[in-house]
Amino acid sequence: MAGPAGKMATDAGVDEMEEGAGSMMANLGPSKSFASKSLGEGEKTGVQITLYDLTYKIPLPKGGERYLLGGLEPLTGTLDPGNMIALMGSSGAGKSTLMDVISKRKTVGIVDGLILFDGHEPTHGEIGRDTGYVEQQDTLWGTFTVREMIMYTALLKMSSKYSRAQKSARVDEVIEQMGLVKSKNTKIGGALSRGVSGGEAKRISIALGLLNNPRILFLDEPTSGLDSATSLDVMGTVKDLALEGRTVLTTIHQPSGKIFSYYDGIILLSRDVDTRSGNIVYFGEAGKALKGYFEEQSFTYDPEEVDNIAEFVLNIISGGVKGPQGGNELILHYHESEIGELNHNISEGIARPVLDEKGESAGGQKLKNTGSFYANGFMTEFLTIFAYKGKSQFTDSFFIASRIGLWLVSGLLIDSLYATPNSNTPQGLIIVIAVLFITVFITGLITVIYIPGLIIDKPVFIRESNDGCYRTISYVCANYCIEAIAVACSSICYSSVLYFAIGGMTRTAGAFFFFMFTHFVYSLTAIVITLSIAAPLPSIEVSSGAVAVYALLNVAIMGFLSEVPVWWGWAVFISYMRWGFAAFMINQFENTTVNLCGDVKNPMSISEIMGLFGSLGNLEGSSASLNINNIVCGFLEIPTLPPQEIFAETCPGLSTFVGDPPNYQLLNTTLRCNEDIMNLIENPLTLDQIYANLGTAILNFYPQGDNYASSRKFIDYDKWWCIGFLACIFAAFFVAYWFTSKLSIRLVKR
Repeated sequence: MAGPAGKMATDAGVDEMEEGAGSMMANLGPSKSFASKSLGEGEKTGVQITLYDLTYKIPLPKGGERYLLGGLEPLTGTLDPGNMIALMGSSGAGKSTLMDVISKRKTVGIVDGLILFDGHEPTHGEIGRDTGYVEQQDTLWGTFTVREMIMYTALLKMSSKYSRAQKSARVDEVIEQMGLVKSKNTKIGGALSRGVSGGEAKRISIALGLLNNPRILFLDEPTSGLDSATSLDVMGTVKDLALEGRTVLTTIHQPSGKIFSYYDGIILLSRDVDTRSGNIVYFGEAGKALKGYFEEQSFTYDPEEVDNIAEFVLNIISGGVKGPQGGNELILHYHESEIGELNHNISEGIARPVLDEKGESAGGQKLKNTGSFYANGFMTEFLTIFAYKGKSQFTDSFFIASRIGLWLVSGLLIDSLYATPNSNTPQGLIIVIAVLFITVFITGLITVIYIPGLIIDKPVFIRESNDGCYRTISYVCANYCIEAIAVACSSICYSSVLYFAIGGMTRTAGAFFFFMFTHFVYSLTAIVITLSIAAPLPSIEVSSGAVAVYALLNVAIMGFLSEVPVWWGWAVFISYMRWGFAAFMINQFENTTVNLCGDVKNPMSISEIMGLFGSLGNLEGSSASLNINNIVCGFLEIPTLPPQEIFAETCPGLSTFVGDPPNYQLLNTTLRCNEDIMNLIENPLTLDQIYANLGTAILNFYPQGDNYASSRKFIDYDKWWCIGFLACIFAAFFVAYWFTSKLSIRLVKR
């Protein structure tokens, strides 16, 4: 690094400048190197990172741009191998922003200037191979053990040129290096389960960054959330990594004196008055050199007011120590100082070949795409995620309870409400249709249980995606296959518990297995719709609300409750609930006999029905029964009765007048009975004929309505067509799930 500025410079001009810098400069010793025995690597050295005239700005919503870094003076300097460098500054000065820019993790905004690794612009492949990045929050899979977490990441992140045995050996190497041997078989844990300590979680995060044996290590607030003893322990380990020869850059807020003593150099940032962007106020050696730099500007170090040098300089740039209060004065003073000029000259010397090659244009640089960002192919990523996450999920009692146990409980609950031995009744038919509707409704709505896991897992997914562990499609496919296995189990359990307990369900093996298969396909579709809606949304509450609204819309347009308004008619054709309901209904009622009144003992007679009609104006004073089973079955028996019995219960005099058997000519010519009545008198129906056609009648009734959205009834479809429509909706939303998962990464702006 340039502070010690220019320690890596060797040409004569730089040597002269080093001499002029006096006590601030110190000569580097021989270059340190490190290697991983398990990977069979040659010796590595750290990377010299050069910043030259670096600025970073973002576009504003109403037009224009805002500088976040280098608004007053562009950032320039070098970070040398074997050094542990602190990136510090006042609040909002852009510490994390600068580290994200250097590590090429920024996803929005414009970077002007140069960022060079060993004097050249890094490729995409170099970024993935030579850098490790440890985020401030420890985003880890809580259901994995320590070793599983590191091994899982190694299989995804390390190059396919290494064998599994080499990757496993590297994992053991890193576990030992990070002091995690005793806890390697401990589950990491989370909010609901006890696991590793905070310090161990931070060591695991660092271990993940070390798997590739990187030459550069970036750490964002590595002591955040840790107590002083744990912080000291973690930072001592980080210091050891720098001593091996790596270039280590960490942001840190307010380190203790002991931790600050570990640092070789420091980049100190402060916001300027005009653009409020982060600018360098010091880029050089830490410790006494830093203290002396500010004391030369008449800032007094008072041990009674501050505990250490870090607190001293942070108070200065935040205005806590008496002296020049303008941030611009400190920034300008640095750029006019010897160390500032030295840093600029050294960086310019390193950047000159690149500038000459680019024709002095260093603006708006883009990352070169040479080399793959991903270490492995799709199948390796898919199988690794599937194997590790699948194992952890299916050994997690919460997962089993929510994915399978919940459906067992739902089936038993519906059984307790609707199972009845006397199912051959009109009420029994209503129950069958209601159970099919409930199955469709709860399957769509119950998918909200997937949302908390999706939102909780999102930080890990985003971190692993940014680390180049896998492609989004690999994660989506593996994650969904795990859920599909759980869905298959839940469909088997739900169907087995429910189907034969509901008396009116069709008692054939084909109908049962089609019910189970329909529930499976419909559940897969409902889940992928939920995941695609929830993936880019920021919270469990927002996601649950969006999914619930979409599910309720589908309930309204599925054709069960009422006719769909014309302006919503287009939506029924892409309604997953309509096609799921249609498949269940067709399976239940197509080519089947519905014994509607087999368990009704006392259907209403014609005279009782006529009495009921007569009392419709005063039902409160009527003694007539309103039992739905008796009324419907009474009506249903009328077409099966002989004419004499009908006449005897309605108009007894007609029986003598018409004769027995009836005088059909008299009925036709004199009484002018219509053709349908004549046909019914001549050819009375049987209950079996009626029962054989009830299923067709029901399928002709649904979906309700007569407009274009309901013009084709369920009778006009084949149940396999409905499965096909569900499959098409599934495919469309699976692609949407893929894209919304990618969108969820992009929405996290860095």
